[in-house]
Order: sequence, then structure tokens, then C-alpha cells
Amino acid sequence: MFSAGGGGCEEAYGFLPCSNSLAGSVSLIVAYGYILLQGANLISDGSELLLEVLNPGLIGGLLLPILGALPDCAIILMSGIGGTVEEAQEQVAVGVGTLAGSTIMLCTIAWGGSLIAGRCDIGENGLAINRKLTKGWSLTETGVSTDVETPRNAIIMLGTVFLYLVVQVPAVFGHNRDPIVDLVGLVLATLTLAAYCVYQVLVPELQKRRIRFARQNFLRRYAVGHVHKLAGSTGKDLYDANGNINPLVLKDIFRIIDRNGDGEIDADEIKAMVTGMSLSAKNYQVEESDVDYWMNQFDEDKGGSIGEEEFVKGMSRWASAVTPNRTTSQADLDLEQALLPNGAGADDDDDDDSDEQKEPPSKQAIALKATMLLVLGTALIGVFSDPLVDSITIFSRESSIPPFFVSFVVTPFASNASELVSSLLIASKKQSKKISLTFAQVYGAVTMNNSLALGVFLALVFFRGLMWDFSSEVTVIMVTVLSLGIMGSQARTLKLWHAFVMLAFYPLSIGLVAFLDYGLGWH
Repeated sequence: MFSAGGGGCEEAYGFLPCSNSLAGSVSLIVAYGYILLQGANLISDGSELLLEVLNPGLIGGLLLPILGALPDCAIILMSGIGGTVEEAQEQVAVGVGTLAGSTIMLCTIAWGGSLIAGRCDIGENGLAINRKLTKGWSLTETGVSTDVETPRNAIIMLGTVFLYLVVQVPAVFGHNRDPIVDLVGLVLATLTLAAYCVYQVLVPELQKRRIRFARQNFLRRYAVGHVHKLAGSTGKDLYDANGNINPLVLKDIFRIIDRNGDGEIDADEIKAMVTGMSLSAKNYQVEESDVDYWMNQFDEDKGGSIGEEEFVKGMSRWASAVTPNRTTSQADLDLEQALLPNGAGADDDDDDDSDEQKEPPSKQAIALKATMLLVLGTALIGVFSDPLVDSITIFSRESSIPPFFVSFVVTPFASNASELVSSLLIASKKQSKKISLTFAQVYGAVTMNNSLALGVFLALVFFRGLMWDFSSEVTVIMVTVLSLGIMGSQARTLKLWHAFVMLAFYPLSIGLVAFLDYGLGWH
């Protein structure tokens, strides 16, 4: 047992360290939070790998959304499942802080940050122009445009937030410890979750977009590997001594792909190249969408063919994006190592046997690895959520900071960091399809918080006989989600000023809870 201060504390599972001191509890919050972050990352990586081999359906529509909400649900559950009712009532503040903090972080930092990262110039037609940003930080002339499906996700999110009123309205009239009310709220949250999952299965637009995005990533990596191999066949290296793309080599490769020598690469020549790439892969089958995606990415003047400069510029962008020395997930690195022939600066005297080692893993291997990542991530979260909650509770006692505020700030960044980083990276591509995917994922994650995570919390309140004492917390959740839902559902184009409005909700939410609790005495 680790205890730096007076008094004893109970070690989780009889061996995980605990501390009654302020410094010790801070150290343990950092340590356990980091482990939960790694668990969440493993689940995220496993989910992305599954998307490489699965079609939309039960797995994509049911399992993956639940797994995404698992870290928050585990912390909420562990905050009130143990100890006496009085101890559970005290610790459950960590759970409600996690629920509120996660929801508000997604609505503010993830959504607003993605809008800032993905902003482009807004054209005369009122839509953002992909990949064009000349107006800098103009609040009204830069922004993002989504597809027509994304506002529907915002409307669904908007509808689920009213579940909080099922228990909040009776609490206002004094029924804050009514098991019937808690049970009704739990049943409605469960039915909402089931309905949302059925919707995801029957109308799997988000899953299709995620799978399409994963396939496009796969195509880019495979294309860079193929181009690197073509460069090696000419006796040259795609990368210079500093690891930068060599444009002269790309021009040589352009002439190889341009079979008829007319100085342009047309769709048929792209299809021939992609088909050639697929011959060396066990699991890659060419689709018309691959050629369309390639043309859309490279053909900047929309002339129906790719010129030499367009090819050099586009392939340089792809190669820079998949070079393994950047910060990326382990799932991405695994694919890159499989697709990039020995990485940048590889020797050219490889034999045929080495090519076998460069082939992507089979679907069965990918599915097995994905399952292992999901199981390991789930195990880490299940084991270390309890000691994290205990450490936050002890820190709160020693610092006199209410546990809600500690968990509001700390736990969401441990449980949702991978989603946050992923959203910002996808949005930074500055394309309507990418920002649509990012916003849809944010809306979906908040919907899961409003149904699954709230359902877990209500189950705790019902089965432990706890008091519903969270009026101020519910207020900030509802105000934030309603603001984002109305904003996201009303227009396809969202301007930069919308981002700063939503970002302001994060500090304002903390201040509003403090004011309502300690200024007005709300409970």
C-alpha cells in the first residue's frame, strides 16, 4: 500500500496503490488516467481495424458505438457501485462529472476545434471551398460545409438530451429519491439506446462514411508503397537523404504511368495502375470509387485527367501524410509498415521474398488483432476505472475541490483523447466529406452519452437508492447540447464564429455549475 499521509486507504483489488495525501493522489490520478487513456486508444485502434474488414451492420452499428462510450460508462459505474450508500452518494459526483465533462468537451473542444482546423473560404454560393483558405481568421467568410445527412445526426442528438428531464423535472418538485422515476428514466434511456442502434443498423450512413474513409486511407498508403516500388525499379529512391519526397523521381514515375505518352494520366491509366497494385495484395479488390477518389484528389482543374504537376503535388501530399515518422495510431503504423516497402530510404537490392513480407495482413489476421486490441483495452478500462475514481475522491477531500469539477476536467481527456485527436486530424483535411464525418462522429458520441451513459448512471441511482441531486449539472449539459444541436441542425455551412461560441461554453459550464451550486444553492 502506498500512503504518503496520515490514515489508511483501501488498495483497489488489494494491490493497486492508493494515497491519502494531496501529492500522492495527484500522482495516482495521472498514472491511472494515463492507463485509461491507453485503454481507450486500444479500443479506438481496434475499432478502426475492424472497419477495414467489416461492412455496415450489427458490428458497425451496434458494437462500435457502445465500445466508444465504454470508458465513460466504466468510470460512471465504478463511481457508485461500491461502499455504503453514503459513500456511493459522495463518489457518484465523479460519475456525473465524467458524464457532464465528456459531453461538454465533445460539444465544445472537439466540435469547435474541428471547425477551426477544417475551416475554408466560403464561396458566393454560401458553401465552403474545399482546401482553400485565403481569408485566414475571418469570422464570417471562413467556415465549413457538411453534407445533407450530418444535420440529421444533430437532430437525433438534440432529441436524446430531453431524457434528462424525465428525472430532473420530478426532482424540481421534491421527488429526488423516487425509484419509480429513476426506473422510468432508465427504461426510456435503454429504449432510446436500442432505437438508436437499430437506426444505425438500418440506416448505416455514418458507418458507411467511416468505412469509406478507412478504405481511402488504405488506398493512399497502398499507392505510396506502389510508387516507392516503381521508383526502386528505376534505380532511384522516392525519398532524398533527409526523408523528403523527391519531385524529380515522381516525374519519372508519372511518365511510367502515362502509358500513351500524351502528358496526361486519364481514368483508364489510373485504373490500370490500381489494378496492378491489387495483384500483389491478397485482400484488395479494385472498385470504381477508388479511381474516382484518385481523380478527385489529383485532378485540381477538373479537366478529366491528371497533369504532371498535379501528380507530383498530389502524390507528395499523400506520401507526406503516410510517412511513419509522424504522430499516428498503432493501427495506422501497422498498415504503413505493411504497405511502405521498407520505409523511406530503403535499399534497392530487395529480393522477391521480401515482397511477401510487405503484403498487407489477411482479413482474418486484421480481425484477430482488432479483437485482441478491443479485449485488452476493455480490460484496462475495467480494472483501472475504480482506482481512478478513488484517487479523484481523495484528491477532492484533500484539496477541498468538489469531485465534480475534478472529474469534469480530468476524466474526459483520459477517456476521449483519441476521439478528440482523431476529430481534429480528420477535420484538418479541409474537405466537406471529412468535416461531415467528424461532426457526425461528435453528434453520435454525444447521443451515446445521452442514452447509454445516462442509462448506466440512472441504473446506479435506482439500484443503489441514491438521491438525484444534480440540477446544476443537468442544466449545463442541456444548455450546451441544445445550443450545439440547434446550431448544427439549422444549416449546412457553419462559420468560424460558431466555433468560438461553442468553445466558450466549456469554461462557462464550469462557472455556471459553481454559480448554481454555491450562489443559488441548486442541488
